[in-house]
Amino acid sequence: MTYWKCQSGKVDTDHSGYRLRNRCAHHESLVFPNQAHETANLDRQVQAINNVANWIEPAAAKWIAHHSRVQLVRMQRP
Repeated sequence: MTYWKCQSGKVDTDHSGYRLRNRCAHHESLVFPNQAHETANLDRQVQAINNVANWIEPAAAKWIAHHSRVQLVRMQRP
């Protein structure tokens, strides 16, 4: 199994941010019929992205959080 490790020694063992990137890159749906499942899944993905960005460069994580439109887009879901 491959692990991603940063200078702080923290490890992303489930690669959730990487999997989200692949879903987007391959135009796979991020919307699920069960909205509760979708919300929980997207919350995990956003947290994983924030974790990885923070491990790499905390200032970048703050920039990403400040400029992210994820919550705005999610609120527009019918």
